[in-house]
Amino acid sequence: MIGISITAVNIPEKVIKRCYKSIVDANIKIPYRVNIQTTCEGRFSISAARNQGVCALVPYCEKIITLDVDCLVPPGLIECVDGILAPRTAVCTLARHVSDFDGTYQWDKWSSLDTIPDGRGAFVAMTTEDWYLTGGFDERQRGWGGEDTVMFERQRSLGIKTIQIRNFPLVHIEHPLHWGNTDEFHVDNIRIGKTTPPCNYLAGKIRIPPQTLYLWTNAACTHSCKFCMQQRLMRLNPAYEMSMKDLEMLIDAIKQSKYPQFPFVDITGGEPMLWSNVEDGLRLLYEADIGPIHVFTNATRLETMMRVDKYVSMWRISVYEWNKEEAKRAKATFPGKIWPQPDVTHMPMPDGPFGVEVLPADCGGHGWLVYDGYIYPCCNLPGVPLWYGYKLEDMPRCPIQPGFIEVLMAKRWRIDEFCRRCVGNVNIQKWVASFPVL
Repeated sequence: MIGISITAVNIPEKVIKRCYKSIVDANIKIPYRVNIQTTCEGRFSISAARNQGVCALVPYCEKIITLDVDCLVPPGLIECVDGILAPRTAVCTLARHVSDFDGTYQWDKWSSLDTIPDGRGAFVAMTTEDWYLTGGFDERQRGWGGEDTVMFERQRSLGIKTIQIRNFPLVHIEHPLHWGNTDEFHVDNIRIGKTTPPCNYLAGKIRIPPQTLYLWTNAACTHSCKFCMQQRLMRLNPAYEMSMKDLEMLIDAIKQSKYPQFPFVDITGGEPMLWSNVEDGLRLLYEADIGPIHVFTNATRLETMMRVDKYVSMWRISVYEWNKEEAKRAKATFPGKIWPQPDVTHMPMPDGPFGVEVLPADCGGHGWLVYDGYIYPCCNLPGVPLWYGYKLEDMPRCPIQPGFIEVLMAKRWRIDEFCRRCVGNVNIQKWVASFPVL
């Protein structure tokens, strides 16, 4: 869904209604949601008000537009922008000045008007992940003036290209300054914007549900289990290992995002004790203090487990017929730190998809999974979709970056198709014919 945020702090009601009515009259053919931001928490600036409007749409929208309240939106523009927007590709629509509006749309006439040379800030559109990558508008700036110039420079520095749209007559109705004379702010705001922002202004504004963070560290394993739902992911890139660079980027993104501690940080794979970075990686996670570390393992690498045990809160050992002796030795070696995962919990993938009777999913694996530079909105992604023939690029995901949880909020609805087939959905476990011993 695409979101449209209209910043309307201290704006006359008739002006707000005029803008909103133009959106309704545009007869937009795609799903959209409008937020009218009439308040600004904290010190007022147009930057802060716009950021708060963006955050109001984040849980629902994968693409977000900030719109000047004095504009009229022509038919077809929103659909055009929706088709262009993509990660690292932003859109701005150049506006045209109209001195007055009598209630009659004159789109053909307005199309012949010249665009405003500096009118690119009236309509700014990005994917939600790019809004979080930029950190939003710079709230060090005061009042109004210069914030658009600073945002476009920020986009450019981050490798986000901006496509300018001129062939749709976005109209800006001339008006007295809503916030008084702001010339005194403009130069100062530009100067401030040339320095690095001290924080991500969109981070920490939305309540984050307490869920587990999963790290899929490596594809190699010591065994090949018949019903392991991770088999397809392991085969996709048998040599895959999480790099220390990705791990450092993840920790930095978590800190920038101001996330609280995760209930658990689960290390999984593959067999994590075969991860070449296991000692350095677990030490880095332990020192970062982002949550208690749980490790899924089959306990066949006891010496490695002993070497990294000081970083681990719990060993979650998958117990099968073939590794019962190893599991016993681990239990004796790490008393009080073993959480057995008996083989009865390992069920075959169902023959689905099933119908709406299994939705919403009663999920046994809420959380976010990190794999190969991306974060997925469930611990069973991308493993389960790969099982059914989907490609990685078909799945909802976000690059490792600040705000990744907020970005994934609006993408979660896209996993329903996978939930309908996933053995982690308790609602469909009754459809599974057997509980095999592996």
